[in-house]
Amino acid sequence: MEEYKRQLEQDHWTPEIFNIERWWSGYTLKILAALRTALVEQFGEPQENDKYSLVWITFCRLIIETSSAAFNHISMSFSDTVTHHGIEFFEELFLSILDFVLRSAKGTITGHTQVLKVDSRHISRLHNIKTNKVITSPPYPNRVSYIRELRPYMYWTKFITEAKEAGELDWLAIGGTWGIATSRLNSWMIEEENLPDRIVSTVRNIKLSDGKNSSLLAIYVLKYFHDMHLHLSSLRSILEHGAELYYIVGNSTFFGIMVDTAALLSDSMRVLGYSDISSEIVRKRNCNKALYEYCVSARWSAA
Repeated sequence: MEEYKRQLEQDHWTPEIFNIERWWSGYTLKILAALRTALVEQFGEPQENDKYSLVWITFCRLIIETSSAAFNHISMSFSDTVTHHGIEFFEELFLSILDFVLRSAKGTITGHTQVLKVDSRHISRLHNIKTNKVITSPPYPNRVSYIRELRPYMYWTKFITEAKEAGELDWLAIGGTWGIATSRLNSWMIEEENLPDRIVSTVRNIKLSDGKNSSLLAIYVLKYFHDMHLHLSSLRSILEHGAELYYIVGNSTFFGIMVDTAALLSDSMRVLGYSDISSEIVRKRNCNKALYEYCVSARWSAA
């Protein structure tokens, strides 16, 4: 921690985040940049050496806890003013977070894990992997973009360096709407025409509403359920006979029209040959009295 204090006398790299001083004051940025430089000199860049990932997880928590971002709503927002902290505060907070992260990582996790990079809409056989259970919570069709929340981490760790990269990533994600991911909707071409009737009628109702940008949002909803249909279709290639699926999803509304995510995904599962399909409410969401989270479950029986 002593090294970064010497770095404070110099100017250091900061990410190209638009209006960055809405996130952090100039003084806070100077401290974060100096600390980052000191960490890089000792541990290397995050993408160069994963042996020190816990250090960078600590740094990522630090940048958010010293920012003006608030996560007390369905989507991130900003406080009216940025917060100023002294050097001693940063030291104490960083070491406190690091201690928490290290203690959390001490526990032994049984079993074997593997992280694979694959397009979830086009899953092919993965190194002869077969699974008997799928538990996941995909994005909801509510235009809340994950990349919007993740951008500060991605920028500070240099996994992205400019704004268009965030939009490109979100375009590849199911339900992505950030930046160009929205503007590209008008030129998007459908791959699968045989979608369940209830999906088609829901999209039609949104398009025919008198809401602002209703045509664009109708395409967004169509693409979401189209991509989820492709996902559920391609997923079958890696499922064992009797495999169980559990999807935590949320419904949404557009211009007063209910998008019943659980029912629409259940329809896709049924069309694709899944069985024992059911859904139950997991919890009521705090953003709207009509919105809930559901667990949609199903079983796959190989022919």
